[in-house]
Amino acid sequence: MPNYSANTKSELVYLSEQELYILETYKFANDYLQKTADLFVFQCYTGFAYCDLVSFDIRLNTRVENNGTIWIYKQRQKNGETARLPLFPKAFYILEKYQNMLPILSNQNYNANLKEIALLLNITKKLTTHVARKTAGFVWLNTGLDYETVAAMLGHSNIRITQSTYAKVLTNRIEKKLQEVNLALFIGKNEYDKLLTA
Repeated sequence: MPNYSANTKSELVYLSEQELYILETYKFANDYLQKTADLFVFQCYTGFAYCDLVSFDIRLNTRVENNGTIWIYKQRQKNGETARLPLFPKAFYILEKYQNMLPILSNQNYNANLKEIALLLNITKKLTTHVARKTAGFVWLNTGLDYETVAAMLGHSNIRITQSTYAKVLTNRIEKKLQEVNLALFIGKNEYDKLLTA
């Protein structure tokens, strides 16, 4: 049985790229678990809270822009702010799979199914809609989007919420970008230890 990470205020819990990939590609024998996994993945690419997920209507909450791109405009129930984001391909495929009508599960059943999915896939984090929302922010920031863009996509009322929430995870993004430029920019642990003992 996995040892769930505590979801404390100081700890940002989100799925790693590998965990998200496993969740996206695993084929569940149980229809309810498959629907739950699909909804969770949809949240990971929209940043929707549970209440926003169950009230999503493609006819009311999307529009085609002049350049042909499809955008989601969804007022968040929590704060009334409008989240504005493109309809990403992985979210689109889930909508397409269910003929544009996401399956609706009660919050209780959704959470129970997420617990079962975590056990089945050996994910040690407690899967919640909050984790899906944080995963969306993490994915977007690590693809190179800035705080202001991510704040608008998540429907945060203030960019400082986004900055304070995700400040710790950007180390991964910075390191990845620097590695793309030049690995020689990094010193190793041995050199660092020498510096500290000098």
